[in-house]
Amino acid sequence: MGGVRAGRRAGLEDWPDLDARLTGLLSGPREWIDVAWPADLLEELLHTPGTDAARLTARLDRVREARDAIRARYPHR
Repeated sequence: MGGVRAGRRAGLEDWPDLDARLTGLLSGPREWIDVAWPADLLEELLHTPGTDAARLTARLDRVREARDAIRARYPHR
């Protein structure tokens, strides 16, 4: 649910609330899906006309980092 709310905040360009939600999402224990889905959602928003790409990219990078760190914990098959 946090990913949906974060995506909605990003779509509305409510940067302070998005930052707070991402901090909450990224600060606790999480599984790959907890950050993979929000990363995909933010990536999709990045390509939406009118999006402030510079501001969104900075936030997307944080989520991608967390996603990739979780992925690195598991052996590739």
